[in-house]
Amino acid sequence: MRASWDREDLTDGVYVEFGAPRRVDLLYSDPDPTDFFVPNSGFTGRHFEVLSLVTDRREIKDATPYCDPVGVLPPSETEGSGELDVHVRTFSNLPKSAPDYVNRTELEERLYQEVTNDRHPVITLVGRGGIGKTSLALTVLTRIAGEGFFDVILWFSARD
Repeated sequence: MRASWDREDLTDGVYVEFGAPRRVDLLYSDPDPTDFFVPNSGFTGRHFEVLSLVTDRREIKDATPYCDPVGVLPPSETEGSGELDVHVRTFSNLPKSAPDYVNRTELEERLYQEVTNDRHPVITLVGRGGIGKTSLALTVLTRIAGEGFFDVILWFSARD
């Protein structure tokens, strides 16, 4: 039985076949194919490193096909307001806190102490996605804005 596709229609890459060939993105091979490469690190916005799981060889690949979103991103829940509003005593563009936020009193107090201590110009919250880092930050910043500790609080979402 003849396949409904021609080999000449395929671009370079690794394919699996489920009725028709489907390209497997971010998996590379040498021409033989005796060596396979997976993304390793070194993303610069234009290139990234791939590592062979067979020979430990490293190569640089073009990252530009992976830099743009596939489609339109859904609206961000944490995008700051486009204008500064007065929040009690502070100008800010803070987004609304999540209605289903679970208070973490000890963490909130610890973050509050760090943010209001002028010896810490940069504070990083670290953890898996979805555990509440952004919600924690918004809760604490909303409290600080209400107390007037700062004249202005500008919120920038890393996603936006």
